[in-house]
Amino acid sequence: MRKAKRVISKTKTFGFNPWVDQFDAISQIMADTGEKESTVLRKLIDEALIARRRKVAHEEVEKGLAEGSASETLLAIQALLVKLVRQGETSLRVQDVSLALLQDMFAETRAGRKAAWELLASGLKEKGVSTAESRNASTPKRTKPATLLIAPLRKSNGNRKSDGRDSASLRSGLHSQKLIKSL
Repeated sequence: MRKAKRVISKTKTFGFNPWVDQFDAISQIMADTGEKESTVLRKLIDEALIARRRKVAHEEVEKGLAEGSASETLLAIQALLVKLVRQGETSLRVQDVSLALLQDMFAETRAGRKAAWELLASGLKEKGVSTAESRNASTPKRTKPATLLIAPLRKSNGNRKSDGRDSASLRSGLHSQKLIKSL
């Protein structure tokens, strides 16, 4: 299959004075290919125009991609932010329900303790236990950490011979510091 020949425009001619390096390059191409000067110049102009079209098209594609990618990125960020806000709202609703359930649990626990105490108190009254004794029975007995530290000091003070030291001087003295370090 034969290519269709391009028609040469005879209405307008282009004349120019080439640079010396361009003239040398054109002469070299003519010597290598054996073609006339006009044919070589037409081919060079075609190659230059094709290269220019590709460059412009490539720049437009890059510009479109840059603009498109920026707009796509903004849309993606917007979608993620909307999703994050929805998840935050859902999380707050779940926490609200959890708080309501916890408050109900505490209320039921307190009501249960109160009902249990009323039953226990009525049983203690039937046995003849006084109100003051029942209150003391309901109060938990707690030991303080300070009493745990003082107990070994008292034991060591009881085992030692009395040399006239009182408890205040014992607490502030070197002997008490050794005991506390040994604990």
